[in-house]
Amino acid sequence: MSKRAVKLSVTRKDSDLERAFDTLLRQLAPEIPEPQKNYRFNFPLNKMELDRAWVDWRAGVELDGGTWSKTKSGHNSGMGIRNRCLKGNFAVLSGWRVLWFTSDLLRDKPDYCIEAVRSLLELPFA
Repeated sequence: MSKRAVKLSVTRKDSDLERAFDTLLRQLAPEIPEPQKNYRFNFPLNKMELDRAWVDWRAGVELDGGTWSKTKSGHNSGMGIRNRCLKGNFAVLSGWRVLWFTSDLLRDKPDYCIEAVRSLLELPFA
């Protein structure tokens, strides 16, 4: 398995949750470099995307909205959860460190979320 990610072009728009994360990051930690948005890898089964990535640190953030929705979505259905496991495992096995935040974590514990990002970027590379 290659440890190099390949950036592919991405045209989708950011979600409200992604924009909220970006705003919190700028407000609570302006010293943290701006992450790359929607960073894509060549994944053996399909294209894998990290919502936010600090490529030089091999660190990323995944933002999961709809986790408490009563209707099935990509984040709370059986297939969605399975695919999230595949994505997370692939990222870790490729040398990445990824944090996951749900919409309610970002809303209720914004300081925790941003501090976790700060701590992640301060970790030494193995």
